[in-house]
Amino acid sequence: MKKVLKIDSDGYFVEDVLIEDSESIPSDCIETICPQGFIKPKWDNSKWIEGGIISVKVETDEDKKERYNNFTVHYIREKYSSDDEYKILREKINGTDTENFATYNTYIEECKTKAHTEVYGN
Repeated sequence: MKKVLKIDSDGYFVEDVLIEDSESIPSDCIETICPQGFIKPKWDNSKWIEGGIISVKVETDEDKKERYNNFTVHYIREKYSSDDEYKILREKINGTDTENFATYNTYIEECKTKAHTEVYGN
């Protein structure tokens, strides 16, 4: 018995096939063993090649901006809820508490800096 590799009409590997030593190799099979490591092995009539498409997502500026905004909100929520923020902003608008606003605003800027470093690296 020997192993041959069945390929489709485009050269893509289909399956291993066992045949008797005395049998002739079927027309849709080859003897050349396929090396490991291919995602979608393809026979190009002389050697095995990678037949699969490996997609790589490139992060766009819009993706980075969205990640930056998400990180910023996440860091803010570690200390302030939405209700806390609304209260501080209402008090600032009414002029009743500027000290809490200064602390809050400093923290927001720290969150933005931390998010920027996380997304843009500087």
